[in-house]
Amino acid sequence: VGQDGSVYVTDPSLRQVLALPAGASHATQLMPTIPLNTPLGIAVGDDGTLYIVDSAERHVLKLPAGATTPTELP
Repeated sequence: VGQDGSVYVTDPSLRQVLALPAGASHATQLMPTIPLNTPLGIAVGDDGTLYIVDSAERHVLKLPAGATTPTELP
């Protein structure tokens, strides 16, 4: 859960990450054009940055608040 009340969920079956903003009734898919294999974990930094673990690819993606394209962390 982000500091703004948004809830973030990984869905490994559908290979996506969803965001449900505070007060919203529908979730939005984040990074719909970025192929994910098995997103299993997500963390939210104090600044709103998302860190997404794609376990099958063995990498962590960093998605800054407001960005649409993540960067892969070393």
